[in-house]
Parts: sequence; C-alpha cells; structure tokens
Amino acid sequence: MKGMKMKRITLLLLVLAGVVLAGCAAPSTVFVARHNDSLSLESIALCPVQVVSREQVRLRAGARGDLLPFPLRLPDSEPSASVFASLLEAALEKEGKWNITPMGKTANILRGIIASNQTLDFPQALRLVGERLAVEAVLVCYLYRWDERQGVWYAARRPAAAAFELYLYQVSDGALVWRGVFDHTQQALTDNLLDIGRFFKNGFRWLSVEELARDGVAELIADLAK
Repeated sequence: MKGMKMKRITLLLLVLAGVVLAGCAAPSTVFVARHNDSLSLESIALCPVQVVSREQVRLRAGARGDLLPFPLRLPDSEPSASVFASLLEAALEKEGKWNITPMGKTANILRGIIASNQTLDFPQALRLVGERLAVEAVLVCYLYRWDERQGVWYAARRPAAAAFELYLYQVSDGALVWRGVFDHTQQALTDNLLDIGRFFKNGFRWLSVEELARDGVAELIADLAK
C-alpha cells in the first residue's frame, strides 16, 4: 500500500513538473510570424493545397526561413491534400472572422488564369486570383509531410507526423502579411515531458495523422485570428 502511494505521488510530481515546463517553454513544433500587425482583413481566398517534398522546401528556403513561393497550380490529386483542405476550410469557417472563398472556387478561377497565360509569375497570378474573386488576401498552403500512425490509438508502432506551412498574401501589393508553420511528430510522454499539454488535450492517446493535423491547423488559425 505504501509503495503504491509513493508511485502515485511520483506520478503526480512528474505531471506537475511537466505542466510547469510546458508553460515556460514555447512549442517547438509551431512557428508563426506576423509581418503586418495593423492588418485587418474581411475576405480570404484559399488556394489549392500544394503537396511538396522536403527537398523542394529546403531548396526554396528564403533568407528569413520562409519559403520562396512555388508557382500557383491546380489541386493535387494526393488524398492527403483533399483531407488537409477540408481541415483548413473547417477551421477558418469555425473561427468565423472572415468571408472565406473555398479552394474549389479558387481552383476554378486559377484554372482559367493558367489556361490563358502560362507565363504568369507568382505575384501576377496572385493578384489576378484576388481581383477576380474580389478578396483582400489569398492563403497559400504547402503540405510536405503526412505520415499515418502505424498501430492503434493505445499502441502505435510508429506515431503520426504532419508538417505544413500557411502563407497569407495581401492582394493589393502581393506582400506576405502572415506565416504559420506546423511540423510535429507525436512522441511518448516519457520521451518528451514538454508535450504533456497535447497529451492532456487528446486524452493520452496516439493520434491519427488527420487528428494531429487538425490540432496544428487549429493552433495556426487561432494565431491568425488575433
């Protein structure tokens, strides 16, 4: 009985320590950068999700760590792109702060623009998309990791992992006004006590990649809405 009591006390101390540490340390898997603090937007168009490789991301890394824009393109056929698009649209609609043009409508406009002019650079295409949809900003999404959990919620042989970046551009001048990055592989609590907040939130279970990405999207959109 005494040994059991000591184990419970030890576990409680570990949990409390994790809470304190989690409160002191910024999440290492989430990064946001606001390039215009005074910006107030009412309308945003969502560009189709672009599935890119980590090598492409590395080659297009800018001096500030952000990505040099990939050419705007039509929706990827990857199933992960469709799932991620649904997560992103749902999070933005739930926030309720902006008038959102869904990716499907943006893709139709983009399809016509690409068909009529194959030589448009990124700023030109961005401006045309924004003008034809009558929106103030365009959200560009890059998905470069989507690894499903191997196993079940209570016993994973390999945890889920997701990585993506969101870029918000102002249509009027093409300026990057906000950037959000999520790159996370779920870890056991014994491997990373700083992740205790996520474990509490998700009921101490191994997440699917869709659940992990949903958490990440929610964190980034919450920052965008500030």
